Amino acid sequence: MKKIVLNLPKDAVGIAGYPYGQEIYKTQVKPLISDVHDKVEIIFPDQVKLVASSFIQGFFSELIQKIGYVALKDNITIISSNAGLVDKICLLYTSDAADDTPCV
Repeated sequence: MKKIVLNLPKDAVGIAGYPYGQEIYKTQVKPLISDVHDKVEIIFPDQVKLVASSFIQGFFSELIQKIGYVALKDNITIISSNAGLVDKICLLYTSDAADDTPCV
């Protein structure tokens, strides 16, 4: 499984914005994924405590278009020292998934 640590500003306690989510995906994640069906861990820095739905929507928009919600849920794992953040992000990016299987 490929591990990708997001490089966000050290003072970024909260992140928001659809365009910002798209930018982070396109500059930090997309170049490291050779196949959109690969298993990937996306690691959020410890200082990030809040993530707006707009950021998540922008961040995952391209992957959702290419592989859909179910495959996204199966292939992407979110890692953070803040368990509540992991749960929120997981809920946001899998809200339209075909089943209710929780993220891992």
